Amino acid sequence: DDNDNRDDEKIGCGFCGYSNRMSSASFQITRESVPYVLVTSDVIMGLASGMTIKFFPLFFKNECGMSPMSVLLIYVTTL
Repeated sequence: DDNDNRDDEKIGCGFCGYSNRMSSASFQITRESVPYVLVTSDVIMGLASGMTIKFFPLFFKNECGMSPMSVLLIYVTTL
């Protein structure tokens, strides 16, 4: 069956077209590892955004000259 052979396929990098191996990395990503790679990247991005979002009020205050009440109104309207 054709589906049985698909489990052993490797995923290409996407930038240089399809290939059986990722040429720029020393590891191979299999179909089974794709969900784990996606979850890991989502967790890293979530942690990174959580570290920067808390400083948005300081940015609005210092760079845009907004008052604390204006920043609060932005937060309330974007919920």
